[in-house]
Amino acid sequence: MKVRCLRCGRDGEASPPVPPDGWEGSISEPICPGCQSAEWHPHCTSVRAESGYGQRIDLEALARGESTTVDVDGVPVVLRSTSDAQSLDAAWCDYIDLSIARTDGDADWLTEWRCDACGGTGFEWVHADYMQSGLGGTSFDLRVEEDDT
Repeated sequence: MKVRCLRCGRDGEASPPVPPDGWEGSISEPICPGCQSAEWHPHCTSVRAESGYGQRIDLEALARGESTTVDVDGVPVVLRSTSDAQSLDAAWCDYIDLSIARTDGDADWLTEWRCDACGGTGFEWVHADYMQSGLGGTSFDLRVEEDDT
């Protein structure tokens, strides 16, 4: 079966149900070896209030037994424990900083980094096509108005 790379259009031969050898993805969305991500980017592992949209929650301070204050809808809220943080609909920041890239051969990997979205410093290295948790920045409110006709 002939397949086409989802990113560059390169053709390959596959034996369903899997893409060709060395390719990633699925038979319906194959990615050729030349298009697979080689660069690593910092991925924020901080926790934020309000479903990942709000202010960063200092979990380290809470773990030390210190209280911390976060702003929720313009109201300062004092947190004294991680269970207090859970009540604020806490979620991952999940920001991926694509402005910084490293490859396996690089020697200058960062050990310290600050998130542009929340100011957090906790991070892990991921590829640009990393499947984010979906727990940060994905909340929405759906309101349906019924038609009287």
